[in-house]
Amino acid sequence: MTPASLTILLALALLLPTAKATSIAVERHVPPLAYNDGDILTSNINIAILWYGNVTTVQKNKILAFLKSINAKSAPQLNVNSWWRVVESDQTFARKIPSPMPVKVMAQKEDPSYSQGKVLIMALIPGLTGGNNNLLAFIVASDSVT
Repeated sequence: MTPASLTILLALALLLPTAKATSIAVERHVPPLAYNDGDILTSNINIAILWYGNVTTVQKNKILAFLKSINAKSAPQLNVNSWWRVVESDQTFARKIPSPMPVKVMAQKEDPSYSQGKVLIMALIPGLTGGNNNLLAFIVASDSVT
């Protein structure tokens, strides 16, 4: 073994216990969010999903599970609810008492045949939401779509 490889091996041996110790969850201070005078979510979030192109069942299930985890009160595994509570707390910037903002999937459409082509434009969105401005259009496209 050369002196250089011995030095690298020794450095790795010294770093491994440190890496293992730092992988333990540590509570960190999160700095407060700054308000930039933009629009703020203050009510329920209703989503219309368009599965555009070849979106697999596995992909759909993962996205739906993510959206469902936003509303989770408690879950046996990691979820995004704690992050969503930070988003809900932003309501104070709109001088509103923070309250739950549930996320609901109100509609789903599938378009596996690329009816609008493989280049999507903004004009597609009103067709997805039916012109309902209270729905958030959520387009999940296969990787062959731009």
